[in-house]
Amino acid sequence: MLDASAFHPEHLADLRKSGLSDETIEQAGLYSVRPNDIKKVTGIAKVESMLAIPYTPEFTRYKVFPTNLKVQGKKLRYTQPKGTGVHVYVPPTARLVLQDATIPSGIVEGEKKALKACQEGVMCLAIGGLWNWLDASRLSPELTGIPWRDRHVTLYPDSDVWKRQDLLEAVYRLGQALEAEGAQVDVCALGNGPGETKQGLDDFLCDATTDDLKGRPHIPLTHKRFERVAKKAQARDSFGKPKRTPVRRGKKLADLMAKVFQTPRAIVEKIILEGAMLLAGKPKLGKSRLMLDIAIAVACGGKALGHLPVDAGPVLYISLEDPERRLQSRIQTMLTGCHAPGNFEYETEWPRVDEGGLEDLELWIQEHSRARLIVIDTLKRMRPKPKPGQSIYDADYEALQGLADLCHKHEGLAVVIVHHTNKLQDAEDFADLISGSTGLPGSADGFAVLRRKRGDGDATLSVVHRDLPEDREHALRSDPLTGGWTFLGAAQDQPTSPEQRAILEVLAETIEPLTSKGIAQILSKKPDAVRFLLWKMEQAGLVDRVSTGRYALPSREEPHPFPTTTNNTNKSNSANTSNSSNNRRVVSEPSGGVAESPDLLAVLAGEIETANSHEPAPVLGPEPPVSVVSAVSSEVDEWIHNESFTCDVCGGHSSVHLTPQRLACFDCLGLGE
Repeated sequence: MLDASAFHPEHLADLRKSGLSDETIEQAGLYSVRPNDIKKVTGIAKVESMLAIPYTPEFTRYKVFPTNLKVQGKKLRYTQPKGTGVHVYVPPTARLVLQDATIPSGIVEGEKKALKACQEGVMCLAIGGLWNWLDASRLSPELTGIPWRDRHVTLYPDSDVWKRQDLLEAVYRLGQALEAEGAQVDVCALGNGPGETKQGLDDFLCDATTDDLKGRPHIPLTHKRFERVAKKAQARDSFGKPKRTPVRRGKKLADLMAKVFQTPRAIVEKIILEGAMLLAGKPKLGKSRLMLDIAIAVACGGKALGHLPVDAGPVLYISLEDPERRLQSRIQTMLTGCHAPGNFEYETEWPRVDEGGLEDLELWIQEHSRARLIVIDTLKRMRPKPKPGQSIYDADYEALQGLADLCHKHEGLAVVIVHHTNKLQDAEDFADLISGSTGLPGSADGFAVLRRKRGDGDATLSVVHRDLPEDREHALRSDPLTGGWTFLGAAQDQPTSPEQRAILEVLAETIEPLTSKGIAQILSKKPDAVRFLLWKMEQAGLVDRVSTGRYALPSREEPHPFPTTTNNTNKSNSANTSNSSNNRRVVSEPSGGVAESPDLLAVLAGEIETANSHEPAPVLGPEPPVSVVSAVSSEVDEWIHNESFTCDVCGGHSSVHLTPQRLACFDCLGLGE
């Protein structure tokens, strides 16, 4: 006896409606899923109950209740675990005779119909949908494993199939595929139920006998009812794939080399080139503000990020995470009282790429023939939803493929897609910091990664693009008042510590070059520590030593991280105090007189003689040995003092030694006052 208490009342009523007996239900192993397990199977909160239909011990399909449930605008009647593919349902009684090709067989859409048919003595298999016999555009392996040759097969579609060409085509294609396996196929026309309602095989057998079923029209695939779908089939193979004529392929390399192409256009010099680019960074670190800043600059023309030239052109900013209120607030602080540029357009809602979003972008570009930049913030809100069974790499690659193809059709256009980085702290390749698989950076024309410590205004922007000869790292600075960004130059040219930045700020605010002692007094730092930092900064090209012991900001083509003065009067003075022909500088002697002393760098290189000896000076190397300093902090170090030696360079007495074998004083190091 069937244990009715094991079934949800709605499930049992549904099975009874199809005319299934208790014995058939028990043999089929049907059961109601426990309420606590429903969300684990479907992940959908709206599902109230589910009827389980076991196909095999490894695979189960589920009927969903309520039956009118909609998910993402589509009716959800049945579900199965993701990635489980296409399967054929074989009722228990049909399994015994399935391998006997002399026994006629039927195929229906739906498990309950197959169970009812087998219960009444008509051997039937079931597919989950009229197209669910296809697997990778071929007859599914479970169907090809059945002996079809010389077997008589009847297809039993629902009665509405004759009014719908799409459903009739699926039936016809299935019949074609079975005939290709050697089966003899016809299609049974069940007719409508009472009141001209749609009915399936289970409904028919509830009100009629198997003899009545045999008396219904059995139509061969050659009948004129299939004439329209047959014409479609003439242009396709047996499995519905379009037939094609082979095309000769292969282009001449000489023809390619003779073509003249335009140089890829930079939307923002050094940062954004035409094509699809991915901008990744940690949440709430300024990615959106950076792209807003750039978008406003492109819409206005002039310079982006304070220094980078841009041509004006139409801009579309798609802000999918920020509402209009927040967008307005951010742009107001960036415009600082200026009028909103007429070339700047925005949206806070946009369809996903595979739901019409790509077509809408194409329309916007067509209406703005000089379109320069489209910003999508963020990728998650616009990328296509993964397909069942699709690998992560394939899903990531396809997420940007359509946008990249769109850019390739329109010269001078860039689409920048804002995305997030993962939890990795350090990576050998900064592409590994981008959240997701390598399919994302692989499908884009370029990508950039924004990195900075939370709370710090300075950031690094690493840029890679197919049309850039090499990867680039730029230094940026965020303005805490406006939220805008400033381009500082190459990252390797920037100060690496707060102490170095403090020295640069002092030099930027003065007209005359300063001595290390003067800088130390302004900063309230130890003079020896400032001398050492200045030596390091000179080696890195962050400052210039314009005269003995005096320092100024260097002249640069690239913008410096701090505003520089236009007063260059001291440069001429420094030129007068040096002899460029023999590379010597004026330094103070210990006695107080003035004498020409060879440049220390030349001494260290072993190219000239020292004041104490006619032998070449020992080579020290480009960096001072570790014994120069004793660690007081990571940047500010104390010098070791020793008054009992003579400087190897000038012959004077000093209070500093580099190593026990190689000695030099402050003056010869260029650090004296």
